[in-house]
Amino acid sequence: MISTTMKQRVWILAIHCMVFGSWISSIATASAHAEVVIANSFSRTLPPNVQNGAVFLEMVNKSEKEDFLIRSTTPIARVVEFHQHTHEDGLMRMKKIDSIPIMYNTKVSLSPGGLHIMLIDLKQPLIEGENFPLTLFFKKSGDITISVPILGPDANLHTKQNKDEDEKQTKSEPNITNLPTVQFELVIKDGKVQKPDKTFRVKKGEIAEFRISSNEPHVLHLHGYDIEFRIDNKSQNIFQVKANATGRFPVEVHGTKYHHTIFYLEVYPK
Repeated sequence: MISTTMKQRVWILAIHCMVFGSWISSIATASAHAEVVIANSFSRTLPPNVQNGAVFLEMVNKSEKEDFLIRSTTPIARVVEFHQHTHEDGLMRMKKIDSIPIMYNTKVSLSPGGLHIMLIDLKQPLIEGENFPLTLFFKKSGDITISVPILGPDANLHTKQNKDEDEKQTKSEPNITNLPTVQFELVIKDGKVQKPDKTFRVKKGEIAEFRISSNEPHVLHLHGYDIEFRIDNKSQNIFQVKANATGRFPVEVHGTKYHHTIFYLEVYPK
């Protein structure tokens, strides 16, 4: 028979193994987190009535193995997805993707007009100067939670990396109210623009001002600029877009009844 003393020694050894195993596990988890480094994360401020936002950042994989960003969550949005902008037939389109690969010893940039993290159905407005938590889940490196600062509406990775320099440049840039404005009058009926030419043209640096009347409320999404705005059927809706990127950008109507391109914004070089 095994003596009481022997049983006690076995239990003590088992407990030490469990503690040691837990300690090793915590070290492995911490090391895994260190293999993927997140830098220069930010989101852009949005009007209170806008329901979707985006997060941009840089991911550096310092390991010797490929990893994948497979999921993300935040308490400020109902759904978080990964989106990719692509050029197809001269148009800028946005597609949902399941994961974002990160090759070993490389950096992946999520930036406006390219890869980005989409925040869908925001639970609170994105206010400049505030922060919110975002958790990133990696296939091999586990989960990493970061604090995302909310910057201005024209922020980009350069802004985040060179804040002081950008502040100097911003002081010399013209105010949006002093930029040339091109106005467009639109009437939307049953999810369609009521005019033959559904392309609206401006030059880079100009302000495209849309004055929209509609018989139904809609959510419009300007792809390429990642701007979403709501229109109602009670009064004329006015919104402005600073044309700082050239190309042909579709504006889609989103909602329960419709989901299609409703018109295009074309931005030409100066």
